[in-house]
Amino acid sequence: MSKPPNLNTNNQLLTLLTTELAALQRFVELLQSEQTALIENRLDSLIDLAKTKSDLSAELESLAKIRKAAFGSLGIQISPDFPHDLLIPDSVCLDDATDVIPRWRDLLQTARQASALNQTNGSLIDTRQQQNQQLFSILRGSSSVTGYDASGQIKMTASGNRLGEA
Repeated sequence: MSKPPNLNTNNQLLTLLTTELAALQRFVELLQSEQTALIENRLDSLIDLAKTKSDLSAELESLAKIRKAAFGSLGIQISPDFPHDLLIPDSVCLDDATDVIPRWRDLLQTARQASALNQTNGSLIDTRQQQNQQLFSILRGSSSVTGYDASGQIKMTASGNRLGEA
């Protein structure tokens, strides 16, 4: 694990938060690209996106560890209650915490956006997987479409005939 830099000024802490925020914003852009690829059925681009997503996730994890260590070395805590404000002890002399606090809030907001996008993309993937499984079942002849259920999903029933058999 990387050691945090010796933080004793607002600018150094602000630099850490800015670096993490920039990486998180790239992650949000990547998740938006992933969502577009899923919606537009551009499945071939998902392989490259998955690799980039994995690399960026590792970078974000590393940056978060550095930030947590830096906060710890300064005695800064994160409130467990929403909106998770920074609890900066009086002993920490920041030149002007007014720059750090808004950057922290931007980081939290961007993290919530990334989480929502990731959850939506997961739902899109689950839906596609379910549809593919249903289609595969139809092609194998193990079930047939009988309509739609209350949630708009295809209802399947068992059938003994395979596609192309009488």
